[in-house]
Amino acid sequence: MTEPSTTGTSTTGTSTTGTSTTGTSTTGTSTTGAPATSADELRIKYGYRAILGGFILVAVVLVVAIWRWDVANDVAVVVGLFTSMVGTVIGAFFGIQVGSQGKEEALAARDQAETTANAALSALPKDDAKEVLQDVGAI
Repeated sequence: MTEPSTTGTSTTGTSTTGTSTTGTSTTGTSTTGAPATSADELRIKYGYRAILGGFILVAVVLVVAIWRWDVANDVAVVVGLFTSMVGTVIGAFFGIQVGSQGKEEALAARDQAETTANAALSALPKDDAKEVLQDVGAI
């Protein structure tokens, strides 16, 4: 049985190799046989560590401030400075992660659209494919 070619160079619009590159995945297992770590798992792991580290830092600063100053206003000022700084850094970390995830999803959607377009163009006769490419300004 023949399948559509993804190269777009066939004059008949079909390939007789019987192989397809659209169902493969690069995730799964690494070369050592262990399961591959996804980017989402890394984000969760490092995000958890960042939040935990921030809470520990704020707790240490709170204990030191209480030990160092007797006036509640002084303690509140010092702890407020550290909590705002830690909150800003952790918020920036998660903002970057969300933006990165959105970019990855957009790139994956673009790659899928490109693969679909290439498969559709390769199914057309050569002259029709060339006309379509000229209409969209690709050539």
